[in-house]
Amino acid sequence: MSNKKAKRGRQAIAYVGPTKITKETPGVSIEVTQEYEDLEVSGQFASGDAAADKEMIAKIIRRHNSGDIWAWFYAKVTVSFDGLTSDQYLGACSYEDEADFRRDGGYFSDMVSEAIDELNAQIAKRDHFAACSHCQAVKAGKLPNPVSAY
Repeated sequence: MSNKKAKRGRQAIAYVGPTKITKETPGVSIEVTQEYEDLEVSGQFASGDAAADKEMIAKIIRRHNSGDIWAWFYAKVTVSFDGLTSDQYLGACSYEDEADFRRDGGYFSDMVSEAIDELNAQIAKRDHFAACSHCQAVKAGKLPNPVSAY
């Protein structure tokens, strides 16, 4: 077979591997939403100092009753990238304000890291299916789906 004929055959697709994102990747969106927390404030604190716990609970209830949304809430952190989304949740939250909730090293950082990990898994799966000729043949119905056999 001549080189001319060989070049007309299958074309190789260069696969560079999945995209990996971080929270600094352009296009990554991070949103915080406070949702209603149905857990009672009392019973959520056990510092070992009953008087301090009682004072803390009273302060949170006062702030909450005055409309402070950061006093007592259920947190939802949504991280989005390129049409993909990951939601992470944390209940029984009490913070001074959004900056306090978002401070480095706290639960917010953990939630964003978990969401980024989940998005990277979604991206790897999407990139694999887009580049895999076998997966494309299964999707097009040209090959049987091996998963449906189980």
